[in-house]
Parts: sequence; C-alpha cells; structure tokens
Amino acid sequence: MKKVFLSIIVLLLTANIFAQEITSSPPKAEMLKHEVGVSIGAISVFAHIPIVTPAINFSYYYNFNAKHSLGCLFSIVPFYGGNAWLQDNAGCWFAPELSYRFTYYRSTVCSFYLAVSVGAQLGFTSALEHGNINANGFIFAPVGYQLDLFGIKIGKIHSTIIELGYGTQGIIKIGYKYNFNSKN
Repeated sequence: MKKVFLSIIVLLLTANIFAQEITSSPPKAEMLKHEVGVSIGAISVFAHIPIVTPAINFSYYYNFNAKHSLGCLFSIVPFYGGNAWLQDNAGCWFAPELSYRFTYYRSTVCSFYLAVSVGAQLGFTSALEHGNINANGFIFAPVGYQLDLFGIKIGKIHSTIIELGYGTQGIIKIGYKYNFNSKN
C-alpha cells in the first residue's frame, strides 16, 4: 500500500513538471534606424502668412530607439499672388529645419507620433507690376517651425504617412517613407 501511495505522489509531482510547456517569447521585430521620406502638405504658413500652393517636403530621421527620433527636413513652397509685403509676386519659400519626433505607440506595421521642427524660412521673390518684373528679392523671415500634433505611419519598410499639424510643411501632409538600416 505504501508503494502504491508513493508511486501516485511521484507520478503527480512529475506530471506537473512535464505539463509545463517551455514557451519563448516571439522575437521582437527589428527596428529600422533610418528613414527618408517625401510628402505633400496643404496650406503651409510662412512669415505668418498662409500659402495655399502645396508644400513639397523632404525628410530624414534617425531612430535612436522605439520612442525617440531626430531628423532634418526641407520644404519647398512655390507661390504666386499677393501677400503682406508685395501686392503681386511670384517666388518660392524654402525651409530647412531640425526635427524631434516622439512615437507614443508602435506596433509591427503602425505607429502614432508627434513631432516638433524648428529652422529658418528663406524666400526668393519677384514683384510683378502689370506683368513685368520690377524687383527681385531675398527674404529671410522669422524662425520657421512645424508642429505635428498627430502623425500616423502605416507600413514597415515602405510606409505611408498622414500628419496633422501647423507650420511650414502644411496643415495636413500625406507622403511616403522608406525605412532601412545602414550596412556595416
């Protein structure tokens, strides 16, 4: 009787050990360190003046980790029409900026973020009088900025972005980003 009782106890103890499966956590998706992108923004703001022509934006970001990124941006906004300084003019605004991005949610194919960018605003303009160019000018406007309060990136290597913000790149931006790691 003692042998049967001990056998049952040993069997129960060993059954518990074998019942536990060894599970390993799935490997984390590799975070790609570099991003280059292009986007088009609507209604950008230069020198506190809204410009309706589309902004063409180029970007590069370096991802330090899953949350923090630093980058540089360059926006080009051609325009034709009046503004506060000149009645009729044609020209182009340029905005080189440095940017910080904070990603507050990231999954394998989707991320939500906000970004702040600060830089310069440079403009080249030609004032027109009855269709004739009468003045050419270089304009260095106050500090340029872009505040993106909401951004979404969908995709891992080839990504679509949609951003809502205010500043030199536009109130709403839609674009494409390519994500990669550098070769060592």
